[in-house]
Amino acid sequence: MAITATALTGDSDGTTGSSATTASVSPGANRLQLLHVQAHPAGGPGYATVTGCGLTWVSVDQHNYDGGGGDTQMLYRALGASPSSGALTIDFGGGNDQLEICWSLVEFDGVDTSGTDGSGAIVQAVKADGTGTAPAATLAAFGDAGNATYGAVVSGSAGYPLAGGSGFTEVHNFQGPTVGLLTLSEWRNDNDTSVDASAGASTVWGMIAVELKAAASGPVPRIVHPVTSARF
Repeated sequence: MAITATALTGDSDGTTGSSATTASVSPGANRLQLLHVQAHPAGGPGYATVTGCGLTWVSVDQHNYDGGGGDTQMLYRALGASPSSGALTIDFGGGNDQLEICWSLVEFDGVDTSGTDGSGAIVQAVKADGTGTAPAATLAAFGDAGNATYGAVVSGSAGYPLAGGSGFTEVHNFQGPTVGLLTLSEWRNDNDTSVDASAGASTVWGMIAVELKAAASGPVPRIVHPVTSARF
């Protein structure tokens, strides 16, 4: 079974505060949820905790990609047999106000459901940051031809517009309303160790790239041909 992706919600909150709430979503049973978060702090950089939909949200990776401005990028995973519908809360904790919070939630079906909270579906994750018009991150060689590739790219407003990399399908691509943060999530249902995107102008950018593990194929049926008696 090939991996497939579904966009659940992508949006932003430009009201200064320490938390944000997404639209109501309905995650599917035994499907990997990847929530990407980008934030611009009022003070120093901070990282969020995520709750909602009866799932446990675990950090995949995070970094302060813009060391001078404190902008942060985070990726969380979740997977459960019976998630509930509802909103997710992205909480940076009291006193850690953000001027803008952006999020992209993508659901993946056909992934390995072993482990806990989606751990079996994540083979590897890398993060990268830099300045320029060509955001990119390099993954190690993939473990299986059926595995898929995910990337989340962020920058400040100077990079407008962001565009997905060659061969990638954009899931969410938008700009926040206050600070103007740019968020792009993309994927492809095959292997690509060079996860890339492009920016409209030179900018400070961040990226998190992930190899998604496909569910194991079922055993090949053994066909038994009936033995016929030869007549002489």
